[in-house]
Amino acid sequence: MRFMTFKENFTQNTFISFLGRMLRKARKKIFLIVDNHRSHHAKKVQKWLQKHKDRIEVYFLPAYCPEMNPTELLNQDLKSNAFRGKLFKNQKEVDIVTRVYLSDIQFNESKVKNFFKPDSVSYASHHDSTTYMDW
Repeated sequence: MRFMTFKENFTQNTFISFLGRMLRKARKKIFLIVDNHRSHHAKKVQKWLQKHKDRIEVYFLPAYCPEMNPTELLNQDLKSNAFRGKLFKNQKEVDIVTRVYLSDIQFNESKVKNFFKPDSVSYASHHDSTTYMDW
């Protein structure tokens, strides 16, 4: 699982930065499943993806189907476990708790695999190469 937190709005440049970070760490071709955020479809992003097509392919979820997005399961897990019962004084505390929680589960293979167990998202785990979600 790879993730990136950011303070600004999610833009095409943020997405390209995330993609670049993923490529630097990847040993296999990446098959990335993303939702239909407008930044994912931006011309600049498509140009970048074309340039790196031998190392990464992007697949789009159908519009308006959060039940097929394992990222939604991760979001639920984060809110239920990392934020449960906590009162935050400021955004910095939220950021720290988020990073710590995601870092703790990032390399926990069984925890990450659980996000792909529900029937609605199991399609994402059936590939011979590395599959990533846009986290």
